[in-house]
Amino acid sequence: MKNFSRKPRTNGCYPCNSAENKGIVIEESKQKATEEANRIIVSAKENIQNEKMASITDLKDQLAELSLEIARKILKKELSDPKKQEIISKN
Repeated sequence: MKNFSRKPRTNGCYPCNSAENKGIVIEESKQKATEEANRIIVSAKENIQNEKMASITDLKDQLAELSLEIARKILKKELSDPKKQEIISKN
């Protein structure tokens, strides 16, 4: 029978034939999974923030375009009156 008491394998891992070693491996795996989950969460929050800023910028651009279109329509309507055109041309 082989003796696996605390002798690491060639890859540096201890054999998992004891409850203690299995517990260590499980805890290490849980810790790695938690760290990876935290990295994923941070990345997702960054992506959400970036998308939010892009959406806000897009909305601002749309608002500016709508404002210009409204101003064009108002000016076109106001300038279509010959009396108003005459007043503008005198000034």
